[in-house]
Amino acid sequence: MPSDPDAPTLETLRHHVTTHHPRALERLAHLVNHDTPSLDAAANDAALRTLATWCEEHGASTERLSATAPHANHLAARWHARGDARVHILILTHVDTVWPIDETTRRPFAIENDHATGPGIFDMKAGIIQSLEAVDAFRSTRESDDADVTLLITSDEEVGSPTSRSHIEREARDASVVLVTEPSKEGALKTARKGVGMYRVQAMGRAAHAGLEPERGRSAILEMARHIPTIDALNDPTCGTTVTVGTIAGGSARNVVAERCHIDVDVRTETLEESARVHDALMNLHAIDPDVTLTIEGGTNRPPMVRTASTSRLYERAAALARLLDEPVAETMVGGGSDGNFTAALNRPTLDGLGAVGVGAHAQHERIDVQRSLLVRTTLLAGLLADLTLNGTPDAR
Repeated sequence: MPSDPDAPTLETLRHHVTTHHPRALERLAHLVNHDTPSLDAAANDAALRTLATWCEEHGASTERLSATAPHANHLAARWHARGDARVHILILTHVDTVWPIDETTRRPFAIENDHATGPGIFDMKAGIIQSLEAVDAFRSTRESDDADVTLLITSDEEVGSPTSRSHIEREARDASVVLVTEPSKEGALKTARKGVGMYRVQAMGRAAHAGLEPERGRSAILEMARHIPTIDALNDPTCGTTVTVGTIAGGSARNVVAERCHIDVDVRTETLEESARVHDALMNLHAIDPDVTLTIEGGTNRPPMVRTASTSRLYERAAALARLLDEPVAETMVGGGSDGNFTAALNRPTLDGLGAVGVGAHAQHERIDVQRSLLVRTTLLAGLLADLTLNGTPDAR
């Protein structure tokens, strides 16, 4: 592919993807019908064994990356350059979903009117199949002789990547560029994401009988109620910062002064400066009642994925290829985090949202557009692999 994307090469890739479309559908059905809730290690390990087999069938060497209980291990599939590698491309995916065991019994994989449904199909099992099929198409071209490609499939993304983050960051440090096949937003590619913070604020008071001697008690619920407006005031819509008290729990019975109360706080920020501001404010909360103890735990789980010049150039390369495929694309920023946040924070050119076109992440109506997802967007990803290999990756700045 010369600097202007080469249509004949793209057509060759499209032909390969189209030829193997039945295989892609069969694999997607198998993967979707295998429940993989984040905290079920056995279920995720079984799915990863199947994925390892598929990757090895396409010439990859595979490596299991360790995790601690209750999480499953992770999988790295590596395709090495046949000569000297000009680029090292990292593709990020995750196999875990938010759905419980047996959800697929209630809602198995199905196709109707070119829309496929099933638990986790949009977020993000279709993205795994797209990645594998795109690499297979790319490996059928001469361009792949000069590229190292690593497909990283993790098992704990939906719960914050506690055991995979170190593996992701290690792989990213060796990568020229990172492509994330998380689902698109109505077809748009994601060039920025908010950072995510997770906090728990807990109050410990003193229990007492609410009728006989309430004055001897110290209510943890009352203490927490006094802090919630302060926490809510940390929101700043002008710079995209949201601070949400998502859950609250406390007390033991209606007739007991509450000894305990806790809240869980979700924080989303567009900049590291805002992450630090909110973090400092939360960590500096102090009990108003001197007889109540207040503790705060947590921090930034994912740093913001900030749009950079290299990300912009990477998006423009993908958009040029998409135009040749008559695939409408745009770029967007979203409030949700992904593992791309970690790689972008390491100053690696990162393009997200390359996965499925559809709707309903984490929802019962989750579905994908089969044509656009498994044919067009898979070809787009394969074309981007070829383009990055021939023309080089954007400078990391």
